[in-house]
Parts: sequence; C-alpha cells; structure tokens
Amino acid sequence: MDVNELIGAIAVWGQEKGIDNPDKQTVKLLEECGELAHEISRGQYNSKATEDAIGDIGVVLIILADMLGYDFGDCLE
Repeated sequence: MDVNELIGAIAVWGQEKGIDNPDKQTVKLLEECGELAHEISRGQYNSKATEDAIGDIGVVLIILADMLGYDFGDCLE
C-alpha cells in the first residue's frame, strides 16, 4: 500500500469509527503529542512507545484534515 492509499484508508477508518468532532480530535492530537514528549524527555528515541506516538499523531492529523475537508497530502505539500 502506498502512502496515498494509506492516508485514504485512515480517513475512511476515522469516518467508520464516527470520529467527527474537530475539537475532540484536536485534544486527542495534544494527548498524543504529550505521549511523544514524555518518551523523548526520558531519552527514549528508539522505543516502541516513541514509534507508536509518532504514528498516532499522524493518524490523528489525517483524520482531522479529512473532517475539516482538507486533503492531507495537500497539507504536506
């Protein structure tokens, strides 16, 4: 699966899960950033928890972009 297909699949997954509140999604983004900051502050640069936090941040951003009507790929450009 290429990156564009993955982005599309994540957006659809978010829709199927009923994730549709931008305010809650923004709070979720901050929560995930906090988890990443926690790992980094402990020097855990190569941990599974750091990898998961980075992935979770990406998923949250993709879903947030989709619910606001943005194409995540366009946002990256």
